[in-house]
Amino acid sequence: MLLKRLDKLEESDFALFRTSFESGRQTPDNLRNVLILGIIGQLLSGFGIFAAADPTMHPEYNKAILLSIQYILTFILIICSIIFSIPAVYRNYQTGQLIVVSLMLLNFISIFPYFAALFMLVRTVSLSEKAFFILAIGMLLLGISFLIAIIVRLQRSLANGDFRRESKKHNYEKVLKRERSTFSKLPEFIIAATGFVFILEFLLEGFLSGDIENMIFVILFFALFFMGMYLFAYSVISIYCKKRFSSFNFDKEGNLQPWGSGDRKKRDIV
Repeated sequence: MLLKRLDKLEESDFALFRTSFESGRQTPDNLRNVLILGIIGQLLSGFGIFAAADPTMHPEYNKAILLSIQYILTFILIICSIIFSIPAVYRNYQTGQLIVVSLMLLNFISIFPYFAALFMLVRTVSLSEKAFFILAIGMLLLGISFLIAIIVRLQRSLANGDFRRESKKHNYEKVLKRERSTFSKLPEFIIAATGFVFILEFLLEGFLSGDIENMIFVILFFALFFMGMYLFAYSVISIYCKKRFSSFNFDKEGNLQPWGSGDRKKRDIV
C-alpha cells in the first residue's frame, strides 16, 4: 500500500535522497568498504552479545533461542556482505548491495543493541522467564511500529514536496554540502565514537555501582535500537529510489547517471 503511494510521486519529489549518492557516500566502492568493516564489526559485536548473555547469570532463562536467532541472522548477513563485496557482483546488482548494507547497519546499530539491552536488563532486574520474553516481544513490536510510523511520515513529507530541490523546508545545497562534509570526516567520527564508548564505560565503572551502570547501558542500548530503526526508514526510501530511478545508480565507470535518465515504473506502465 505504501509503495503504491510512492509510485504516484515523480523523480523530483525524491531529490534530497539523491544527495548521499551525489556526495560519494553511497558509491558502490564505498559501500563495499562499509560491508568489509561491517563484517568485522558484526563478528566483534557477536562476541559482545555472547558475553552479555553470560549463561552463568540467571541460567534459568532460555537465552539460546534469542542467541540462535541473532547468530543465524548475522551469519546470513556476513555471507551476503562477502558476496556483495565482490566487484563483479555489486557493480551489476547495486540495489542488492544497498539492501545488504542497510540490513547490516540495522543489525549493527539496532538489533545488536536490542539483544544487549535485554541480556543486561536480566543482570540488573529480577524478571521471570515469561516476563523476559513478553518484554522482548513488546520492545520488538514497538520498534517495528516506530519504523512504520517513520516511513509513513516520510511518505507524507515526500507527497508534500518537502524533499524537492526547491523545498523551503530543506535547502538542497546545504544538504549536499553537509553530506560531503560528513563523508570526508567519517574516519574521525568512527574514532571519536569508539573513544566515547570507552570513556563512558570507564566513567560508569569508576563512579557508579554495578546496577546503575547496567541500567544506564540498558537505556543507551534501547535508544540505539530505536535510532537504528529511524535510520533504516530512510534507507527504505533510498532503496526504493535506487530500484525505481536510473539516476540513483552508477555506470560502469563509477559515474552517477544523470538526473531524469529513467523511471522504471513509467516504463512498466508504457
